Amino acid sequence: MGLKSLTYSILFVLIVFVLIFVKILPLNTVPKEWTAPDVLLCVTLVWCLRRPLGTSIILLGVLFLLQDIIFQRPIGLFAVVATLMCEWSKRQALRAEEFPFFIEWMTAAVAVIAIFILVQVIASLSLIATPSMRIFAKESVFTILAYPFVALLCRYGLGLRTHQVTEFEASLGQES
Repeated sequence: MGLKSLTYSILFVLIVFVLIFVKILPLNTVPKEWTAPDVLLCVTLVWCLRRPLGTSIILLGVLFLLQDIIFQRPIGLFAVVATLMCEWSKRQALRAEEFPFFIEWMTAAVAVIAIFILVQVIASLSLIATPSMRIFAKESVFTILAYPFVALLCRYGLGLRTHQVTEFEASLGQES
């Protein structure tokens, strides 16, 4: 792991901690009719798709597990599903020779939809009380729609460019 990759990993962790802090602030105590997008998931997917080798599976798992604990979700459920889907999206980014933004956005959309469906299905099979499917659907749609704005902010605010695949990295994404 190079110095630049380590710097991006530290920056990613700091951004996640700031977003968690902002999310737990009691800014509005009145119940809302709409759900906000999962900006933490958007940032994580942007990071995974643009810096696939800069975020390790252990780092992702620990950060998602920390979010489960802080946001009082079933511990480990969202963490496991989100970590697996982030690893899947990293693999897609490593396999692609050319990765235009539309393909990146669709990859993130598939990951978000899969995360929310798998969490809902596993929770219902485990007899865990879950909010209605309508709330999950709204949150996933808003998260998918927020992805381009988060990617734009990461690109021009943090200089996180689209990943350029080298020959070595492409071999990492190949199945043996």
